[in-house]
Amino acid sequence: MSRPANLVTILALVLSCTLGCNWVGPRVYRVPTGAMEPTIKAGDLILVMRWPAGSMKVGRGDIIVFRDPDEPKRLSIKRAVAIAGDTFELREGKLFLDGLPYHEPYVFKPEVDPLKTLGPVKVPEGQIFVMGDNRGSSRDSRSFGTLPLKSVVGWVVF
Repeated sequence: MSRPANLVTILALVLSCTLGCNWVGPRVYRVPTGAMEPTIKAGDLILVMRWPAGSMKVGRGDIIVFRDPDEPKRLSIKRAVAIAGDTFELREGKLFLDGLPYHEPYVFKPEVDPLKTLGPVKVPEGQIFVMGDNRGSSRDSRSFGTLPLKSVVGWVVF
């Protein structure tokens, strides 16, 4: 077989595997809730780059899709607000990382509520802490704890 024919064969195999696999590549999803408003509204379509579980690096501020810890067949979308090694804390509804206030311009109606406190919590290796941008309407790490990186299936490209 000639060199161009080999290249075409390889590209065809890669493309068919990528399109045929459910665990890797771009996917479009409809967002079911308003937990990420105002960044992403209920009903919006999002483009998610799926990646094999546990193999992607997640950074602070990344919007990710992950398997719900209580219902693994259900996918959820949230923002990673703290990564392994960070000490996370909520004081009167405001986020602090390693004792310093963390600016979150994307948070919907930031709440100042003395009952909205949590932590400090040190995020363990291989885990992240996630929260929705619409903090008043989001079920997130505040209720289910830190999230194992192996639960992350992709990140939102938009």
